Formats: sequence, C-alpha cells, structure tokens
Amino acid sequence: MKSERELVAKYHDIHETVDKMGKALLELMRHPDATAEQLDEGRLKYFVTYNTWVQARMELRKLYPAKPLNPFQRELPWNQKS
Repeated sequence: MKSERELVAKYHDIHETVDKMGKALLELMRHPDATAEQLDEGRLKYFVTYNTWVQARMELRKLYPAKPLNPFQRELPWNQKS
C-alpha cells in the first residue's frame, strides 16, 4: 500500500487532471466548429473522470478519517469541507 504522502500526491494529480479536463471541455463547448458528437464524447470522458475522482475521495475518507489535528498539521485534502 502507498504511503499517505504518495496518496496525497496522487490525489492532487487526479484533481489537477479533472480541473484541466473541465477547462478543456468548456473551451470545446465554446468552439464554433465543435460537433454534437465531440461535445458528447468530451462530456462523457469528463464525467467518468470526475466520478472516479469523487469515488477516490470517498474511499480515502474511509481509509484516513478526519482526526483531531495538532496546530501545525494541515487537514488531508479529502477531509476538508468542500
């Protein structure tokens, strides 16, 4: 199993990918030459990736539940209120 630090790094990578995909999808939707098929495919890929990210967040919450923190420790990303 990966260390907590590795999981946080991977989580941030997935979050960054979801963010980039969302921005690319918005650009595609604004493009005047975009076809309905391209938009449908882009939305599907985005939502599959987004749902995977949400599921990962829920699993990480189970593995690493929120606990009282000392003042020098940051909350894990999946335990922060969204």
